[in-house]
Amino acid sequence: MTTVARRIIALPSRSATATWEVIAALLAPDDQHDDGITSDARRVLDTIAGIACSLIADEVLADAPLIVSGAGPRLRVYCLYGDDALIGEEANEALLAFTATTGDWQLSLPCPAVDLSWVQRTLATLGESVAHHVSIRDSSAPVEASAAAATEADAAAEVSDASSARDATWSTRSTQEPRATQSKPPTSAVNPEEYFRS
Repeated sequence: MTTVARRIIALPSRSATATWEVIAALLAPDDQHDDGITSDARRVLDTIAGIACSLIADEVLADAPLIVSGAGPRLRVYCLYGDDALIGEEANEALLAFTATTGDWQLSLPCPAVDLSWVQRTLATLGESVAHHVSIRDSSAPVEASAAAATEADAAAEVSDASSARDATWSTRSTQEPRATQSKPPTSAVNPEEYFRS
């Protein structure tokens, strides 16, 4: 399966909330139907904003990506922090040639092991639609490609994006072991409960 990567500028250039808004717009660019009703995918993304903002603020997405699998290529979204965010040279926020949240899409959010239980419990309270589309995983668990491997995907992203929009047959790519990441307790002053939506 083809993998496409995006790197989003985060703290300190953007707040966690503003960063999630950029990511949500990337995942579900057509957030409203013609009649003005918000799309189902965007409602799900808005509902999990509290959890997502907390993880962004804790810089979990620096090395462990948000992963979306749907009708098109697999999408990995990382965040840039500190000097990387301020300089922005590694950023790639280009629109996708496909909509990541079409079909029976699934979104996987990385979470430090120390916070995994309460984040999963919180997710379970957000409704059936959220539970169907969104899952939380241990950020230290291996994924098919590391952040370093995704850098190569960035270079070919525009080519793979364009071809994926026309071709329903996805190529098989080699995988790498991700670099190890350590779970750590949240250090951000952000209070996740302030973001939660019923």
